Amino acid sequence: MRSILLILAISVILMPPQQAPPATEVYLATLDPSAGVTSWMNISNSPGYDNQPSFLPDSSAILFSSNRDGK
Repeated sequence: MRSILLILAISVILMPPQQAPPATEVYLATLDPSAGVTSWMNISNSPGYDNQPSFLPDSSAILFSSNRDGK
């Protein structure tokens, strides 16, 4: 039992510190089947993490996760 606890303690000590997620943005684009992407815009526009966009079922809004001011 002591050896298992020692291994766990060493593992925790040797683990690298967690890093902040990379800066990402969420874009909204207009797609035309014949012309491809015709326009696009950054809808999150913030430093830090913005990701995982999802449309509401009625297409009235887009939701995404965001890290604003480290929160």
